[in-house]
Amino acid sequence: VGGGEDKAKDKVDGDKAKEKVPCCIASLESVIPFMQKSIETTPDDRDSRLMILGDAFEARFLRLSQPADMDSAISSYERAIDLTPDNHSAKPSRLVTLGDALRSRFKRSGNIEDLDRATSIYQNAVDLTPNDHSTKLSHLNILAEMERLKDIDSALSNLLGSIESPDKPDLDLVISTGMTYQVRFERLGKPEDLDKAISNLKQADDPTPNDHMKKPLCQYSLGDALRVRFEHMGNRQDVDTSIMRLRDSLKLSKGHDLYEPYKSTFLNGLGRALLILFERHGGPENLVDAISNLEEAVKLTPYNHPRRPHHLHNLGNALRMRFERLHKPEDLKQSILYLHEASELTPNGHSDRPIHLNGLGVAHLVGFERQGSPLDLERAISSLQEADALMLDIHPSKSIVLHNRKKALRARSSVSADSK
Repeated sequence: VGGGEDKAKDKVDGDKAKEKVPCCIASLESVIPFMQKSIETTPDDRDSRLMILGDAFEARFLRLSQPADMDSAISSYERAIDLTPDNHSAKPSRLVTLGDALRSRFKRSGNIEDLDRATSIYQNAVDLTPNDHSTKLSHLNILAEMERLKDIDSALSNLLGSIESPDKPDLDLVISTGMTYQVRFERLGKPEDLDKAISNLKQADDPTPNDHMKKPLCQYSLGDALRVRFEHMGNRQDVDTSIMRLRDSLKLSKGHDLYEPYKSTFLNGLGRALLILFERHGGPENLVDAISNLEEAVKLTPYNHPRRPHHLHNLGNALRMRFERLHKPEDLKQSILYLHEASELTPNGHSDRPIHLNGLGVAHLVGFERQGSPLDLERAISSLQEADALMLDIHPSKSIVLHNRKKALRARSSVSADSK
């Protein structure tokens, strides 16, 4: 593993250099003891070797799911960082690698200490990264997301501690607990959080009579959580029940002044559920119904409303789908306008910004595929690359963003090859 220090650091600090770590178990089983012996017997480049050893342990953990391997990976990264001075150009990226590993262990164990340590380590990485460095924004966004995750865990802990009587818990507390579990699922992607969300929201909805003032909120919250589970698990019964609950929430809230400010949210929820049903199972009537509800939601949402970007995003996606079906240029034009506005209204550091950028990138990519505009292709690549840079690796939609980004880059390579 000898050689110049610059080359060794390039191996581990470019993109964690996972491509340099053997991918098959047989290779890992031979490389790990070799690297361990090399680290103990050869002083040169020990920090770089420890990073590679950590990568190997983490790669084996991803294949065998043995917690001891993740513990060994974290220990190796920690030793490497201890040997890396603060003024070393590789220090920030190594800190991020350690933070990622701690966050991954937290995702599986739920140990809040790992989350606290990861946050502190990301802060150190931000502090050591020059303001003009290309990774500064990415590190800042990771840190902001970790702070939000800590807030969610604190909120859940407080909510669960407030439910004094499990046999007859307070309705508002149960709804809030279910919705908070759903938010944590959308940040971390842990299926058990979504199941807990739905369990709590069913506990709130089932015994609540239709004439209860909180019934529309119960139905909307449960319907939205079931829609999320359908998106990720694909059980048709979930989306059918979701749509039924969301329609009922609109019916029962009609005429109630209390729910008038939330009408756009309820309409958006129903429109989104119908849209995902159309996307997975077809049915042009589902798309028509989705767009009708989403258009009404946008009309009712003030420009400065915090939910406006979400409503614009969903309507933009729906119009892009209708363009793909009917090929009316106006639909794609409006889709791009809405998705661009959603992105512009969402500040850097907000966890929803990469979602809106992904939607905008897809719309531009569809425009390129249908109309051949090079400008659409470049705008697609720009939006998707930014979405990839801003989105955490553990985000449930990360694989979708990566797929879209690679698709756009392949399209540009194909255009370049054809022009030669």
